[in-house]
Amino acid sequence: MNISVNELLSNPAFRPLVLLDVLAVFLIIICLVFRRMRKGYYVEQANDARKATMLNIAVRNVTGMGVYSAPSYWDNGDLNLCRFEHANGDIVPGAVEADGEGGLRVYEITGGSHRSDFSYRLLGEAKYKEIWKKPSRRRF
Repeated sequence: MNISVNELLSNPAFRPLVLLDVLAVFLIIICLVFRRMRKGYYVEQANDARKATMLNIAVRNVTGMGVYSAPSYWDNGDLNLCRFEHANGDIVPGAVEADGEGGLRVYEITGGSHRSDFSYRLLGEAKYKEIWKKPSRRRF
């Protein structure tokens, strides 16, 4: 029995079945897309605390300054803005760049009013692989 799609669509008895099949396919696609998007939001609080501690150690070793405010998120290959604190208490704007393989570059922002026109001065580089461990699959 060889039935074309046009015959199925033109037959009123089969229209609801075809419509249900199409809706089922769309529902499956939507579920897969949302499941894939949710995977990026798995965060373990202990992992974030370890990142902040390792960042503080890295910045202190590289620059002699502490981290006054750490980046709220990490994006490998991009500058993550934060503020550093000198030993005398002065707070300076800065940025930390991660290459995703444990490399860390620390910059001081020396001028500019917006991210696109900042001027940077490299303060130093460090290697801290533990900062970039993938978070666990558990959600809090």
